[in-house]
Amino acid sequence: MDSVKVWDLPTRIFHWSLAVLVLFAALSGDDSPEWWLGLHIIAGYAIFALLIWRLVWGFFGPGPSRFGDFVRPPREIVDHLKATLARRGKPWLGHNPAGGAMIVALLITLLLIVVSGVITLGGEENQGVAAAWVPFAVGKAAKEVHEFLVGLLGLLVVGHVGGVILESLLHRENLIRSMIHGRRLAVPEAHPLHPAPARPLSAVLALAALLGGLWWVGSALSAVPSAKIPAHYALDPVYREACGECHWAFHPSLLSRSGWEHLMANLSDHYGENAALPPDKAAVAGAFLQAHAAEAWDTEPARKLNRDGSGLRLTQTPYFRKKHRELNEAAWHHAEVGSPANCPACHLDAESGRFDDQAIRLPKGIQS
Repeated sequence: MDSVKVWDLPTRIFHWSLAVLVLFAALSGDDSPEWWLGLHIIAGYAIFALLIWRLVWGFFGPGPSRFGDFVRPPREIVDHLKATLARRGKPWLGHNPAGGAMIVALLITLLLIVVSGVITLGGEENQGVAAAWVPFAVGKAAKEVHEFLVGLLGLLVVGHVGGVILESLLHRENLIRSMIHGRRLAVPEAHPLHPAPARPLSAVLALAALLGGLWWVGSALSAVPSAKIPAHYALDPVYREACGECHWAFHPSLLSRSGWEHLMANLSDHYGENAALPPDKAAVAGAFLQAHAAEAWDTEPARKLNRDGSGLRLTQTPYFRKKHRELNEAAWHHAEVGSPANCPACHLDAESGRFDDQAIRLPKGIQS
């Protein structure tokens, strides 16, 4: 049987590139090592760029790729599904009404995933274009939305693949292969195509304008300093010297004011050791810790590590244990680590108090 060209090359490249990037984003998401966050971010921005391209191509591409060709009213979608279930529906050379609705649902869901991801990145991780604008609490809420949308996307992908397989079986045509070479069987009874010439130059100009505008806005937003980190913070030398003699001088944002007050008031029995300081040094260190305790920072460690700090070691808090649950006991005795209190051994930015996921480097020999 003769075939007819349906899917243009840009649409096919978009389809398979998006599939690969979504898979990569899923593999580098929450279930992956913390330091894969950078890869996850790259995948997210690449998906966003593809979505912008598909939006443009939906107006300037050839007939079957245009939104006007496959976005149908709800009644047509319902009628098509009924006819398909009754095995009396005619094939469509382009997207059928249900397939068109699925494409729109996938595109909208992916766009919402990217937006919620940017808000999460700015709020929880203090990174990206939203870092200066989104509080931690908002970022945390956005993460829940992000995870819900990822689950919804999984259901949509299953529905999409299932629909393709069902249509392939009903009409005895491999639709997956069609999205590779771009051709469909010219079945006489099929719904005809509505040809329209592609306008690639207009598409490129529109894409350049959109991406250029987004880049400019993103750069302007990213240039604003984040108020979630004190602008003039510097580690107090008295505190560093007094506490650094025995262990790493913990960043002050890792404990609340009440926690530091409790700790400084009990230095004579500091977890079984006498760590008492001369009154003048204790006063200087205590004032520094109170000024820069967790309440002064809107970062993930400050908000999650120890909300009250009432007598607990930082390394025994539920949050610390959760974040390090994949490390075995031997990791803490590694020659370059020595103890769970030696944060800089793995966190390259520990001194800054950021503890970015991308700044994690496990010493050689430690497995996660």
